[in-house]
Amino acid sequence: AEIDFLDGAELDQISRWQELEACTDFFWENGEGWYYTVTSEWDEYIQACEEEAKIWCANGLLPLEEEQLDLAKRVVYLVECRTLIAGENEIPVAIFSFSLDEDLFTDDSGKGCVTMVLDAETKKAYYMSAVGNGVREYMAEQLGYSSLDDLQSNLVKNGSREFEVSPDISGMDFAAVCGADRAVVTSSPGYLELEADIVYDSFRTVAQRRLIEGENYQSFKEYPDSVAGYGLAVMFGPTESPGVFMECLYKEDADGSYWQSIDGLIDTELFCDVLYTDGYYNGSENW
Repeated sequence: AEIDFLDGAELDQISRWQELEACTDFFWENGEGWYYTVTSEWDEYIQACEEEAKIWCANGLLPLEEEQLDLAKRVVYLVECRTLIAGENEIPVAIFSFSLDEDLFTDDSGKGCVTMVLDAETKKAYYMSAVGNGVREYMAEQLGYSSLDDLQSNLVKNGSREFEVSPDISGMDFAAVCGADRAVVTSSPGYLELEADIVYDSFRTVAQRRLIEGENYQSFKEYPDSVAGYGLAVMFGPTESPGVFMECLYKEDADGSYWQSIDGLIDTELFCDVLYTDGYYNGSENW
């Protein structure tokens, strides 16, 4: 049988997961001290982001095409650093948002953006989200429809969101992304949300797929209340706090507070409700 060998960064990351899994208390601190490291090793961090994005997408966790993932050529419109305090462990992370449009401020082609939370030491990703036209088409397909237009037409026609199809998880390999022995993924008919049990040799951890509103992206694009800024996020986390690496996604407001979200958590029901309302009152021109 073929033997897969893990590199040093992957082994360090597995060791870090084991430490996290033993913790029960987590809180975030602003990680200003890591800005110098990230900016002084900028090309290395951007390359790590690109490599992680390609690995996640190649293993089916997010529906981005390879040509979209040349992140070194994209506009980075947000960089933040945080430190997770988990028991006696301090885990520094860097947060990056990349525009997939050719010009973030003027091009409204709807290609969207990618946001990720990268371990500043191991340079492995804990969290990644994507919004854009292609992502929303994929979301409709996961609910059993041929396109977003088809899904919206069905919602407007029937006035309900009773779906019988479970998301297709056959091409999703959570274990390959995080160096685990195996992963057991749970899905439910009519819901895009997924749960994954990540199994290592001597411990377990978890992962999730969630729906998000790319609020930071929307603030640049000035979208109306429509599904234009909605997308998918995948996150790995300890069993005690599965979404902990989404909790660091805040950025400084103009008044100096840290309560403006980068990605806001939504759900399948809200996605369908907004899609229905937008279609019922406005047709498809707003998304």
